[in-house]
Amino acid sequence: RADSRVVWIDSDLSLGSPLREVDDAYALLLALRSPELTIAGVSATYGNAPLAGTTARLRKSLGAFGGT
Repeated sequence: RADSRVVWIDSDLSLGSPLREVDDAYALLLALRSPELTIAGVSATYGNAPLAGTTARLRKSLGAFGGT
């Protein structure tokens, strides 16, 4: 992907938690599938859920969405 934009994704993904938003999970899925982006890395942060929860959910989602 020589002509793609290199990005870093920082996420407070809380997909699967009660009463949580799905926007980070949807954005991650779109980014992973985009031919216009090269993902340099992904990191978890707290916000919508505690850090331990967002980290676990981010790892699980990357596996499910085909990220590494």
